[in-house]
Amino acid sequence: MLRPSIERGVARSASDALSRLPRALLVVVPASLISALIVVGIAVGSGALELVGSTLALVAAVVAPEVGLGVLVVLAPLQPPPAIPAPGLNFLLVGALLVGCLWRLPIDRPRLRLSASALFLLGFLVYISAQQLPDMLGGYRGDEGHTIGYLFFQVLAGFGLILAAGYLLRGRSPWPILIMAMIGAALAAIVTVATFENQGAGSPFGGLVAVADAGLRAAGPFVNPNYMGTFAAAVLVGIVAVWTSVSSPIAKSLLVGLAILCLIAIVEAQSRGAIVAGFAAIAAVVWLRSRPLAISIVALGVIAAVLIYPAFVQWRLTNELGDASDAGYVAMTQSDDARLNASLAGPAMFAAEPIFGVGFGQFVEKSVEISGLDTAINAHNWYVNVLAEQGTTGGLLWLGAMVATIFELRKRRGVARVVGIGMFAMIVVGSNFLELPDSFQLAAIPAVILVAALVAKWPERTRIIARGTPATVPEGTMA
Repeated sequence: MLRPSIERGVARSASDALSRLPRALLVVVPASLISALIVVGIAVGSGALELVGSTLALVAAVVAPEVGLGVLVVLAPLQPPPAIPAPGLNFLLVGALLVGCLWRLPIDRPRLRLSASALFLLGFLVYISAQQLPDMLGGYRGDEGHTIGYLFFQVLAGFGLILAAGYLLRGRSPWPILIMAMIGAALAAIVTVATFENQGAGSPFGGLVAVADAGLRAAGPFVNPNYMGTFAAAVLVGIVAVWTSVSSPIAKSLLVGLAILCLIAIVEAQSRGAIVAGFAAIAAVVWLRSRPLAISIVALGVIAAVLIYPAFVQWRLTNELGDASDAGYVAMTQSDDARLNASLAGPAMFAAEPIFGVGFGQFVEKSVEISGLDTAINAHNWYVNVLAEQGTTGGLLWLGAMVATIFELRKRRGVARVVGIGMFAMIVVGSNFLELPDSFQLAAIPAVILVAALVAKWPERTRIIARGTPATVPEGTMA
């Protein structure tokens, strides 16, 4: 048996060794192992692995919230584990993260203060909670009630994630969580690319694919290819934004590989909205670094769109309908007209209920009842959706959150500002084509990246240039 003095020395040495470990490893290693257990369980259809991994994830979220957040950003863009009943593992993980943050309050003793953007978002959440309360009290009965409940839990989980990420990342390095987010994005992109035009994808991708039909646009773990394309575009924007802060050749090589995967996924998803949103956000990032280059990129993009768009449409029609005949072009025009009619239905609903809106989750039903459309349809535009469902009240709350976010991003410096503005532009433009906040699967990683840009500490580091002369690398540099 060791003497007490020796025991204390061993314990102190172990503690010192642990403190010298890169903080990223203390998050990335356990989060990767837990995530791998769950992903393998989903891939091979093993409920036991899913349950064990999910249990470990929930425990980690409570006792080590940053590890739990790392697991969540890996799993968010993938198919949820079927072994976990509704509302699903992602929602439960967000709840466990919030509990873990509460338990850390006596240790961290932070100054709790919600930013203006968070206050506006909280007000929006309270408002839609009141709107859907009758359906909640009724147990979300019927197909419509089930849809309202599903959408509400998606938005609720998204706000909970923003709250937890804001607490866990404030004043801390964003790299451990960003590394895990890139791992999750890589898995989603690999599944998408590997299963494109591969009907009935088998092991190891079968359980990870939402829809696997030949001749359709790539969707991977997403049900809708537009959501997959928008997700890949958001990740690509994040890579471009952080690129100058990464000096490690290995890290840069990995980011290049992920960027290529995302580009392929965007092309195979054939989503015009994703391409527009990603291009606009990347142009915003480049604008912050070189305005002449940004103008050149925009000009080249416009020229490329004019030259390439006809071929792109022909390929999309061939992929979806088997040929690019006149009937295919007519079908595509009818689809575009339907989306336009959905957007035009919003103002009619707003005119019917201009102050408070027609109610959360009511757009599809009211598109027929109020707007007179022959077929019920989603808005395909988050702003139109808010205008119709939440009226002036909800619209002002959401507008307030956007304006407050812009002012908060203006106060940031270095790569944090570049990342934040790039991701904010991606979210703002992408929401013109999708109801982005209604999909936790799509919004989770972009939201975490934006929160990291707003609150995290993007550290400076010093490296030797010549003869021991120290040179400070700008904020946000990663070795």
